[in-house]
Amino acid sequence: MHMLHYLDRLDAWCGSLTSGGLSLDSAPWIEAEVPGLIRQTILRLGYQSSLVICRSGEACERVLAEFTKPTDGQVLDAAVFPSRAPYGMSGQDGNCHLFDDVQRSQSLGLPPIKSVCDVCPFETGCEYFGQLDLARSAAHGIMTAARAEFTDLEKEAKSKDAVFIINGRALDVFVPTVQVFLSLDQAHLDLDTLGKVSWQCLRRALSDRDI
Repeated sequence: MHMLHYLDRLDAWCGSLTSGGLSLDSAPWIEAEVPGLIRQTILRLGYQSSLVICRSGEACERVLAEFTKPTDGQVLDAAVFPSRAPYGMSGQDGNCHLFDDVQRSQSLGLPPIKSVCDVCPFETGCEYFGQLDLARSAAHGIMTAARAEFTDLEKEAKSKDAVFIINGRALDVFVPTVQVFLSLDQAHLDLDTLGKVSWQCLRRALSDRDI
């Protein structure tokens, strides 16, 4: 495979999106050029909104910096979807009171909002959800692939003009999630079963790497 020239790649992206609404690009790229390519594609095609999915938090910040840079007098209304962070010993510098529970639910392959947030006693006035609302209100949302795995992408993307998945394996973003409808007591009693099921899923995934 060869390295596509920046303008050739921009033309290819715009041509594919204009003709069929989908652009699949597996050619090698210079990572530093990607944020500019996304921005120029948005501007050339006149997209008023988008959702960008990146492989890491650092990549998200690079896209945000490119979108909000006043290039040619144009600044895109963009925001990165927040990550959860535990509160410190003083109760400051965090946004999630049940951070450890969220980490545990994700390790089991469960969507945190359904398995933790919906039964969280701190849900009202949650700082994380306030930050999430701000990101959702931006015309151009940016999130990590890890977050996208536990997100209802259809819901997040339905109001967007375009979705860009900048990830090593785009299919990783489309993993199925589990809808949880358990009471707190039931969830506690079934945690051991869920752990065993998740371990079996992990073994199956490791043995079927090409799927």
